[in-house]
Amino acid sequence: MKTKKQRSLKPIIFDLFVVLPLVLLFLPLVYVLAFMMLLFLPFVCTVATIIDARNSPEPADVKEVFTKLFIALVVLPLGILAFMVPIRAVLVGAASLYPPAMEVFNEMHTVIYVPLKFMFGDMGIYWLDFWWGTYGVFAIFLLALMDSIRRNMLVTQISILPTATIGSVAVGLAELKGKAVPIDDDTGPIIRSWLQQGDNGVSPQTRIKPFYMDDGTGRIVVDATSCSVNSESQLFDINLHQVHLKTHYMDKSLPESRLMAGDDVFLLGTVQIDRERKYHTETYQRNIVVKPQQSSLLRLNYFDLFFLSNQSEEKLLQKFRASIKRGWGFIVFLMIICAWLAIYGMINIQ
Repeated sequence: MKTKKQRSLKPIIFDLFVVLPLVLLFLPLVYVLAFMMLLFLPFVCTVATIIDARNSPEPADVKEVFTKLFIALVVLPLGILAFMVPIRAVLVGAASLYPPAMEVFNEMHTVIYVPLKFMFGDMGIYWLDFWWGTYGVFAIFLLALMDSIRRNMLVTQISILPTATIGSVAVGLAELKGKAVPIDDDTGPIIRSWLQQGDNGVSPQTRIKPFYMDDGTGRIVVDATSCSVNSESQLFDINLHQVHLKTHYMDKSLPESRLMAGDDVFLLGTVQIDRERKYHTETYQRNIVVKPQQSSLLRLNYFDLFFLSNQSEEKLLQKFRASIKRGWGFIVFLMIICAWLAIYGMINIQ
């Protein structure tokens, strides 16, 4: 039988020898895709905002339109630039060890480097790295601070919100506890997240089905199909809609996370009217459901929370607070990488 220490080492070993090499292998592709998004995505979002405003049956809200345009033209490019800084730092550091690779890397940025050389001379490239790296340090810190505030708000919300009974729950944000009951007769996992071994390596797989939550006073439909599913060891996630499940370790197989029929379920989410009567059946007459609200880049719903777990509330809060500390450790690591890029640029300038 595996000890707790052996089990806890499995995700770390997997991350080091499987996830990390794959990330490093695809890092140049991610950088190129981010660069293309920086060039085209703000324009696409701007056009989509204008078309949406013109085709709206109701008069467009000027404030809402300007907010969307500000997000598309300012917030989105700045966010992509912050995302690219650590990737650029790693690529510049690797390419600087091999001059031919650095030449290829510089040729990829001709559209940027030529204007910089024209305006600032040969040092323009390094000034770019200095200011880009400096911006990355402050931008990542600011984004992490905002996200940390939201996480602490979530922890506070879970701590102080009283548990409602399903039989008398009202529309709006609610905390519920009960048992998972399948809607159909399927005896398999209701929610399952696993790593599948194939010919091309390991690929993550997720399967989510709506289910009933039953607390003895009634039943309510829970639909988490649009949520991200993480194991208990991956609590640091910027997604507002999350499912955190216990990790199961099976002999001769990779770890997986499952929600099974009969599991105790903790849920923090928005109770909504099922206007489409999508879940209305002969056995379920209530027209309410708990599910994430629709949100997109141009229609953000920052305070719409959906948090589902088959762990106890106390254990979940304890791990969630620990995950915030772990997340800040990762943020500091990213800030150090960004700071290295700024130092690299300044050293070359001097």
